[in-house]
Amino acid sequence: MTLLAAGNMGLEEFDTDGASNEYATSDLKIAVDALADKLTTEEKAAVIKRTLVSGSYSGTETDCVSGAQVDNAVFWPLSTKEAYAVDKTLRMADPDHPCWASSYWWLRSPGRTDDLAAAVKGDGGVYSKVGLDVQ
Repeated sequence: MTLLAAGNMGLEEFDTDGASNEYATSDLKIAVDALADKLTTEEKAAVIKRTLVSGSYSGTETDCVSGAQVDNAVFWPLSTKEAYAVDKTLRMADPDHPCWASSYWWLRSPGRTDDLAAAVKGDGGVYSKVGLDVQ
């Protein structure tokens, strides 16, 4: 079973420490791990942990994280490839307010350059050229 949140679960910059799209050291990973920490021991045991492999941008087939791989992830953001596999209407966090910054959400995948991370914008479009200042 895969869970996909029906809306955004908070606002967080991808990484406030500088111009990097490395997921393992990002503020986004810290926020996702904090959500996973709310699970009980039994709930965590029921989750099949995942390794988020390291790689680089490869267009719509990007299915990785930039920088170090992440082992034993309990929760994780979608990759660019996974996001494209979800119907565009399901990718819209807030269809009534697609232009609001809170309607955008980060993907774990790197964008086209080392200072860009991929994201889903409010209209449900997947973008690999989003600057790190989008929340």
